[in-house]
Amino acid sequence: MLGYGYWVVRERRTDAFVGEVGFADFMRGLEPDISGRPEAGWALSPTAWGKGYATEATRVAHDWLDEVIPGRSTCIIDPDHTASIRIAEKLGYSELAPTDYRGEPVLLFERFSPDA
Repeated sequence: MLGYGYWVVRERRTDAFVGEVGFADFMRGLEPDISGRPEAGWALSPTAWGKGYATEATRVAHDWLDEVIPGRSTCIIDPDHTASIRIAEKLGYSELAPTDYRGEPVLLFERFSPDA
């Protein structure tokens, strides 16, 4: 419906499911408002952590987004989740603002496609 969504991430060697990456419009009601823009997300099984899968999968997803729907994307990350913050920074995200979601602190990041 929106022209984007999530993909399953599988380990090449075993074809085991290890997580999902992609984009959604969760309409979270954050301040600042990010509704109507692709919000990136990645969730991988602990068995996949530290193997580079999240970086590889999110990079491919963002390459697709840059080609098909160039422009601004966002993501929110728990301030204590340093691994996800590093992934976001590798993808070109910059911290926009600290905010809260459902009463919990989160960091809001934004990214612009290289050709946007």
